[in-house]
Amino acid sequence: MEKLVGLYASTQQMVEDPAYFKTLQNELGLTHVIMGGEYLLSEATQAKNPMAPGQESNAPCRGGVTDTELRQALDAAHNMGLQVWFCTGGWHGGGGNCPELCMTDMNHHRLSEVPKMRYAREQHAVAFCPGNEEMSAWFEATISEVMATYPFEGVDLTHFRYTAPAFLHNLFGCGCARCEALAHRQGYDFNRMRKSVLTFWDRLHHLDAKAIRDAGEHGIGLMDLSEWLGIDAGLSQWFEFRAGVINGHLRTFKEAAHAAADRPIMFGSDTFPPTFAPLVGHSYKSSMDWADYTSPLLSHVEVFVLSTFATYADLLCTWTDGLAEEDALRFVYRLFGYDHVEKMPLRLEDIGIETPDCENNTAALFDIVALELHRARLYNTGEIPSYPVIKGATWSSDIIRRLIATADQMGHEGIIFQGTDALVDYEKE
Repeated sequence: MEKLVGLYASTQQMVEDPAYFKTLQNELGLTHVIMGGEYLLSEATQAKNPMAPGQESNAPCRGGVTDTELRQALDAAHNMGLQVWFCTGGWHGGGGNCPELCMTDMNHHRLSEVPKMRYAREQHAVAFCPGNEEMSAWFEATISEVMATYPFEGVDLTHFRYTAPAFLHNLFGCGCARCEALAHRQGYDFNRMRKSVLTFWDRLHHLDAKAIRDAGEHGIGLMDLSEWLGIDAGLSQWFEFRAGVINGHLRTFKEAAHAAADRPIMFGSDTFPPTFAPLVGHSYKSSMDWADYTSPLLSHVEVFVLSTFATYADLLCTWTDGLAEEDALRFVYRLFGYDHVEKMPLRLEDIGIETPDCENNTAALFDIVALELHRARLYNTGEIPSYPVIKGATWSSDIIRRLIATADQMGHEGIIFQGTDALVDYEKE
């Protein structure tokens, strides 16, 4: 099988600087470009936009007023022998601008209004409620029409998930009446799940510093939390339900895209790093049943990984009298199976959230991404191809090349870059 080498790019970049992509073909073996661009939608599809009048522009996955540049970009890429996958965003990101569509927590508070957390990088990017059937119908119609209209070879969805887990409140939503009704239709006892979630939240606020130190030293993992804190199965059912909502819709979108296209296409979605995927509604095993590939999104180490560790440790220190940062961090690392990773910071300040060049200053950067590459390979053993996403620009070239080699040795079927500045010396003419 030919290795896929992909790049996230813009239509403008493709039209204005095709020489850049030819350079990447020669030096990196570029085979695929993932891009969105401005596309046209029929009046029938536009009518499905779920936003209130005057808010239509807040809709994710929306069309534009011209598709000239998109068509030029597609032609340019195809003339170079590149395949192009359509990329568009989903639930995560714009819910805070649309109160009636915003996710709520179990107390029916909009997540755009809950208290902020010091190190949670994505808490401003609140998700739309994934249980909103009108929005799902909008996504399905848009993706289908784009694949029927434009000669893309595939679809690579992004942001089709809940907000990153550092925004802890987000884990306890969506708790709106719409999602409650959906849970009941699927056979879940929503009241039980709500009670379990609220009990879990309460007990996190009343932990003992010695108990946390002991748990960190003696092997409490994420799946042990319910037993340790005395939470019933409603908590695990809650995360099962959330993931089912996301994966159920993605399966529908895939089936619609394949049906709309008059050619073979690849369909998938970038997927959260496997360690944290269940917390945003992603399931690698479930995606084996509907996706044509997996694409572990490993390029946002600060936002997805470090921010989660820092936020959880900081909250534990805030809630727990006498708990030291080092003990809180050791406990959090143990929960997520990172306790064996050397060079993980033991002070919140040393993690460096929102400091310049945070990721490149992280001594364990290679080990973090390599660990997630291993787990992504374990979760997808080859049933469908795996195309991890890594940075090709802001990380050091040494780390990037080592990660490429590591992914290849593990048997991943390709790699997708975000930027290439650290790998290719290129200046636009």
